[in-house]
Amino acid sequence: MNKNDIANLATSNLGQTIRIVDFETDNSLAAKLIQQWWRISLLTFLESHPWAFATSFAALPVGLSTPSAGYAYAYIKPADALVIRRIAPNGVFPKAEIQEEYALRWREVNVGTGTEIWSDVSEAHAEYTVALGDNYDFPIYFARGLAYQLAIDIGPKLITQNWPKIVQNIMPMYQSEMQKAIAKDIAHQPENYEGNSSFINVRGSY
Repeated sequence: MNKNDIANLATSNLGQTIRIVDFETDNSLAAKLIQQWWRISLLTFLESHPWAFATSFAALPVGLSTPSAGYAYAYIKPADALVIRRIAPNGVFPKAEIQEEYALRWREVNVGTGTEIWSDVSEAHAEYTVALGDNYDFPIYFARGLAYQLAIDIGPKLITQNWPKIVQNIMPMYQSEMQKAIAKDIAHQPENYEGNSSFINVRGSY
């Protein structure tokens, strides 16, 4: 679904009958609010779960700073990364069932020239959620949940009367759509990398 489809679904979730052709050029109050909130709502919803369709992997370039706080290596955060989900050596990520046991320590640090990833992992790779562009063709299951996120964000300004009661009615539907979206996304997840022993062996080498 495109952004204008999602915008119209959001206003429909609020009980509005207005139809927005293009919220970037429309002068209605709803369109102006969506212009203001769209990016915030999108990034908020992307951040809420490691969506399979928005996941990317990359080798991390070595950073310029000298890490402290007990970390051995500094890396540059990918320019398109919204949330770093996991760090692994040489791109060998553990399977989900051993992820918690073998999770590697790292942190994001603002170094003035940008954000770096400090870690003890040599030749680190990252799994991360991409900060998708506004014109992405979003999966329907994700779009339905995002439409509720957008509705909740614009609602207080679009509906000034009785908003507390209205949001109480919307929140259960939002939570339901979120749960369904996550379930469908997990069903779309590719199998994690094979080779648990390789990961453990690599981890034990530093």
